[in-house]
Amino acid sequence: MVGGASGFDDGSASAVQSCSIPDVPAEESTQAATDTADIFGANPGDLVYWPEGPAKWLKSTYPQAVTHAAMIYLNVPATEEQAQHEMHVYGIEGFTYVYTASVSPTEPNYSPYVEKMQNQGVQYVSEYSDDNSAARLALAMQQANFAPQVVDWIPEMYSPAFLSETQGDAVGDLVLLTSAPYEDSSQIPGMALFESWMNRVAPGWTHDIFAEFAWAAGLLFTQAATAVGPHLTRSALLAQLKAIGAWNGGGVVPPVTNFGQKVPSPCFAYFKITQNGFSRVYPSQPGAYDCTGGLYRF
Repeated sequence: MVGGASGFDDGSASAVQSCSIPDVPAEESTQAATDTADIFGANPGDLVYWPEGPAKWLKSTYPQAVTHAAMIYLNVPATEEQAQHEMHVYGIEGFTYVYTASVSPTEPNYSPYVEKMQNQGVQYVSEYSDDNSAARLALAMQQANFAPQVVDWIPEMYSPAFLSETQGDAVGDLVLLTSAPYEDSSQIPGMALFESWMNRVAPGWTHDIFAEFAWAAGLLFTQAATAVGPHLTRSALLAQLKAIGAWNGGGVVPPVTNFGQKVPSPCFAYFKITQNGFSRVYPSQPGAYDCTGGLYRF
C-alpha cells in the first residue's frame, strides 16, 4: 500500500501488522501506526519524536505570547495525541497553556471557546483539526474581534482551500511548514518534477501537504523496490525500507537522517497567510529550513 493518509490509521494498524503487508503512507497520524513495524510513513515518526525547533523559535520571537497560550483540538485519536505531545514539548520549552479545549469534529460554533480564551488573556493560539474546523475557529475569532499576538496553524492549513474557507479571516496568521514550500519549487528540482506530474494527471489541482507526502511515499516505494530487484517480496521490501538512512525525496520533504528507524526531520519553516497566498517569514532565505532545534523523544 502506497500514499494513503487517515486521521484514524490506528484502526488499520493491527491488520497491517497481522498480515505483514508493507504500507508506505503519506503520513502516520497515530501512535499505533507509528509503532507498527510494517508501516513506513513518508513523514515518519512524529508521535515518537517531536521537533523542538518551532517552540524555540516562537519563544524567542514572541516571549510574552507563549506564556498565555491556548490549544484547541478535535476529540479524535490523531488530533488528541498530536496536541498532547505538542503541549508537553512546548511546555518544556517555556510555553504556559492557560486554556485548552477538546472539541467535537461537528462543532458548528466556536464562539464560546473564543470567549473563554479572551477571558483568560490568551495571546497564542494553536489548533489540531481539519481545515473546516480551523476555518470556523478563525471566523469566530474575527467576529469577536479577538486578535491574539500569535495564531499558529498546523501544516494542514497550508492550502488554497483554507484561504478560501477563511475568506480573509486568517490573514496575518502563521502556518508551520514541515514540507517543501510550493513557493520555492522553481529552486527545488524534485518539487518541479512533482508539480509537473500533478499538472499532467490532475489538471486544476490545488496544493496541500498531502499531495507532497503521497508523492514522497511513491518515491520511497520505488527506491526500496528497485533496491530489491526483480524478485520482489514483502519481506525484502520491508528490509530495504528499514535500511534507508538519509533521505529527502529529491527535496519534496525536509532532510531526514535515519528514515528506516522512523526518525523524523527536525527541520521547519514558518510562513504567513496573506490575502493572496502564503509568504515566507522564517528562515528568510528561499528554500531554507531551520534544522537546529533537535527532537524530543517520548
